[in-house]
Order: sequence, then structure tokens, then C-alpha cells
Amino acid sequence: MQQAQRCGVKVTEEDVRRMFVEIIQKHLGQAVLCDAYGTALDREGIGLKIWGQGTRPGQPGGEMPPFWNESPVQYRVAGTIPGGGAERNRLYQAAKIHLYMDSTGYPDEHLLNGLAAGAFFLVKNHPQIREKDRIGWYFELEKEVVTFESPKDLVRKVRYFLSHETERQKIARAAREKVLARHTYAIRARQILQAITSNIKV
Repeated sequence: MQQAQRCGVKVTEEDVRRMFVEIIQKHLGQAVLCDAYGTALDREGIGLKIWGQGTRPGQPGGEMPPFWNESPVQYRVAGTIPGGGAERNRLYQAAKIHLYMDSTGYPDEHLLNGLAAGAFFLVKNHPQIREKDRIGWYFELEKEVVTFESPKDLVRKVRYFLSHETERQKIARAAREKVLARHTYAIRARQILQAITSNIKV
């Protein structure tokens, strides 16, 4: 931090905390994101449930690292995301806000299924989030999905969107319309077939 300031780069303590979380996350995996951001929400008394693969020891998807047993948010683990469409959609629709904290910036099945079900997502920002095939390539940031930069920023935006239901629902509808218009399995299947047939020489 001092070296950056000597070079004329303004670095705040919040910047340092964010960089520290990202560096540690590379070594400890996704659990550190749940811990860092979940703890910030928990301290503010914001209701939180954690769903996902490998959220409990012995579950499919790999065990959580040892430090998870001492995390203040580990008791918020609700279980794995249901596999069935209707049950999974009910889960997506039950919560007012969903968090997407993938460290790569790429959308996955969880995000796309949730958006298709009409869920509102806060997405962890990524330096390359607007690059090809990343979330910002497919969705308009802050209008279809909303990004957050740090634990403090996440708390602020969760509080904001919990108290601004109309705006939250408008963003969720826009994302759902985008997914259903451009990113369904049927559309992907057609694109794959077109790519295959266009490369076949008769």
C-alpha cells in the first residue's frame, strides 16, 4: 500500500481488503468468498442462506476446507441446490436476492437457471467481467444483473434492493427476458447444430 502511494497510486483500506480477499480466495477456493461476504451480511443482521455443492463435509462437489468449521456463517448452510426444475425454481423464487460469487466472471448453469426463474442476482465483480463469454458480455451490468465490489458494497446494495422492490423486480424481469430470448437450451442446441452443419462440406 505504501509503495503504491509512493508511485502516485491512490489505494484505500477497502481496496487492500478486497485485494486480500481475492488473493486468499485463489489459495482456499470458493469457501473464502462465502465466508468473507457472508460474514459481512451476518454482522449486519441480514438473513442469509447458503446453497451449493460441497457445502457440508462429505457432500458431492468436495469438502469445505478446515477453516469453514470455524466460520461464523457455516451455520447458515441450508444444503445443496435441488436438481429438479420445479423444486429448484421454487428455491430461486423464494429469496428476494441471490448472490453469485464465482471468481472467474463466467456465467454458469446456476446463474442462468436462476435468472430464467425470475430471480434477482447480485454478482461479484471481476476485472474481466465485460470480456467475451463473461457475465458482462451476455448481460447488461446494473440493468440485468447488479455487481458488487467488496463486502461493504455488498451490504449496501443488499439493503438498497431489499427496500426498493419495484426496481429489484424490474431488473430481474429484464434478465429473465434476456435469458429466455437468447440463452435457453433449445437456442444453444440450434446454435451447435448450425455450427456443425456450416462446417460440413458436401
